[in-house]
Amino acid sequence: MKIIGDLQNRLWFQRGMTTVFFLGMTFLAVTLLATGCDNPQPVPEPDSPPALLYKEKCNICHPAYHPQTHTSLGWKKVIPRMEKNAEATGMGTLLSEEERSIILNYLVKHSRKGY
Repeated sequence: MKIIGDLQNRLWFQRGMTTVFFLGMTFLAVTLLATGCDNPQPVPEPDSPPALLYKEKCNICHPAYHPQTHTSLGWKKVIPRMEKNAEATGMGTLLSEEERSIILNYLVKHSRKGY
């Protein structure tokens, strides 16, 4: 009889832990979805020509990230990577040399300070 009681206790514990796990995962998923649906922070100088160019070009694939998402060094690595991604997906060259320079200068000017 003791063995049956031990098995029943283990089953109840396992069911309880499974329920807690799925409720926790549901709560986490809802929380992540709710925070992900928040409006993005507006970019600095939103009506300036560099900001408008940045939003126009980068919004083609994804919402334009706030410049403080990366440091100046980070942006210097991100821009070429995004250009390669665009070319790899068949979008061709998205930025002229002048546009790349304007966008990069804008992002560096407003980038996160530090490393």
